[in-house]
Amino acid sequence: MKIISVFVSALTLLLASCVSSQASLEAQTRSSSRGGSQAAASQAHAGQIPVEIKHSVLFADGSLDEYTTFEYDPSYSSIMNQARYSASDTMLEQVEFAYQEDKGILTTKITRDVENRLKNRVVYQYNNQGQLWRETLTNKSGKAVSSYEYAYDSKGNRITRIMNSGLDLKMAETSYMYNDRGYVVTSETKDPAGRKISSTRNNYDGQGNLLSQQVLNAAGEVVSVVNAVWQNGLEIKNEQIGVDGAVQLRITNEYGPEGELLRKTIENFQGESTQITQYEYTFKPDSRK
Repeated sequence: MKIISVFVSALTLLLASCVSSQASLEAQTRSSSRGGSQAAASQAHAGQIPVEIKHSVLFADGSLDEYTTFEYDPSYSSIMNQARYSASDTMLEQVEFAYQEDKGILTTKITRDVENRLKNRVVYQYNNQGQLWRETLTNKSGKAVSSYEYAYDSKGNRITRIMNSGLDLKMAETSYMYNDRGYVVTSETKDPAGRKISSTRNNYDGQGNLLSQQVLNAAGEVVSVVNAVWQNGLEIKNEQIGVDGAVQLRITNEYGPEGELLRKTIENFQGESTQITQYEYTFKPDSRK
């Protein structure tokens, strides 16, 4: 059960983080209460799309831990390279991205160390509808380490995710159930024998923002809850709460005038640590207008 609990906790944190990132990139609303410098920035970038070019990870006292930079194609539509550096500007690793030219879809992600030696590779495969159906992680020798397989319904909703070992043996399968608005309302993860490992229950507001997620163990008992607070279409805070009602993790987000995520603060009360991530952007024209 200890392994399962760790897995559930990590899954909850990942979901909370993804919800924050998606909200920051997709939000189009703007706050009318911003001051002079923000108002000027909003006018300068009005109608443009923010593209992340760097983020820095800071300790609680504001000192730099590490940072990551991003490079794109000329149109800023596809990320081509990213590099992670230490506080002393020493490169820790770099990642290259390759795409299928005629469709512009990601096919390969290659990670190399500071000496440009291959660390691992992720290969992405798609079905005839252009949906990702398999991603495979291989080590530096080209041997498969693990993989995920995905299946979809007729509406394009992802309904299952199968996690396989490097020997292509099923390790776990997660199924997703949707409401009539296309939002995931429940998920359930089972082991290869079909025994339940964990499940989730999601609750949304009228705009489709995820307000809360309950994480349940194999016995159907709630082990944690993530509650989110939204403002003008942006997630400004979420908290992971344990069965005892205590806050285990708090994530606070701050945004710029175009809805871009500027600062994320993660307070881990169990680990008694705080991590701050600051984001920097360039802006590209919104071709949809």
